[in-house]
Amino acid sequence: MFLSMTVLPGPALQPKLASVLNRFRTHKVGLIADVEKIYLPIKLAPKDQDVHHYLWRDLKTEEAPKLYRMQRLTFAVSSSPFLAIATVTSDISKYAETFPDATREILHNMYVDDCLTGADTDNSALKLQQEMSEFMMAAAFNLTKWASNSKLVMDGIDPDKRATSLLVECDSCEPRQDKTRQDLFYSAQFYRTFRLKLHRQLNTVQLRNKREKKNVTIN
Repeated sequence: MFLSMTVLPGPALQPKLASVLNRFRTHKVGLIADVEKIYLPIKLAPKDQDVHHYLWRDLKTEEAPKLYRMQRLTFAVSSSPFLAIATVTSDISKYAETFPDATREILHNMYVDDCLTGADTDNSALKLQQEMSEFMMAAAFNLTKWASNSKLVMDGIDPDKRATSLLVECDSCEPRQDKTRQDLFYSAQFYRTFRLKLHRQLNTVQLRNKREKKNVTIN
């Protein structure tokens, strides 16, 4: 019997993906980041480690497998996403008074380990990026793979922290008359991650429903 068949997964603590995406579209300067290996900084309680045993023999079929015990949050265990998000939420809440805007963005605009946020100006976006990186690192979580539609913001981020390819691109057309946002497009890599496309002309978000093999459009 697998461990995931016997433990409760816990409630979904992450915000709705459609809500995160809609808020992301309101920013003139977009920011995307990824929490690097979100499970590894979280240590399992000693009393829970004994139920995280596994066998491993490094493809040496002629040898008997060795018994190991996971000490960190384990990938593919049904309760791990809940525990990871609950830990991040608990840790960063300690910085709410020092970094109110940055902590709010993490709490409301991070979907599992992907954060989609932004600001109205380059300077405010760069300040947000620096604050988020600072307190997340203080909580032992490393924000990496940063991407933005602003060259100024990207130039202000450590090259080692940037995404290997630009995930957010700005359309060359003028912003809409209401100027509430710039139109953002998503690369093929971003589409593969979230299974969505943003259509500027239609002002809609299109998500891929893999179970029914059809597209669902959100206005």
